[in-house]
Amino acid sequence: MVYNANTYSNEVHFNTSSLHADAHLVNGPDVAPAISTSSTYLFNKSEHGANNYGDNQLYEYSRYGTPTLARTEAVLSKICNGFATVHSSGLSSLLSLLIHYRPKRIIMKHGYFGCDNVIKIYRTLIPDAVVLGLDCEYKENDFVWLETPVNPTGEIEDIQYFA
Repeated sequence: MVYNANTYSNEVHFNTSSLHADAHLVNGPDVAPAISTSSTYLFNKSEHGANNYGDNQLYEYSRYGTPTLARTEAVLSKICNGFATVHSSGLSSLLSLLIHYRPKRIIMKHGYFGCDNVIKIYRTLIPDAVVLGLDCEYKENDFVWLETPVNPTGEIEDIQYFA
């Protein structure tokens, strides 16, 4: 994987960071990282595990990371002044958030069946976690999952109302 160092000073303008925060990951003449259809990466057998995209860039399998994801994380980390993690799907990001925060109360409207299934899996790990509707009274540390537009019905939720 890649260490996303913020290589520019904090005084660099937002627009500059948006364009160049991933410059330390550039390893070739491409303006942007190529989108590869491969899910695995080739290694020379004598150097198995060697950096195959330059310094500190080791990719073995696309679900673990890609140059595109690494560069996206580098830019988001810089412009958000933190550490960003990008996931290959919304479902993997939902499960990561649930595992990280370990909420006891999940506030959501049922929509995409995949999200409902991820919540069911999470509840096997945290059996006392409950799922409540968006209209409930919120408490500190509630986990609110707002899907908009709702899949598959297309209903739109007012994000600002729930913020």
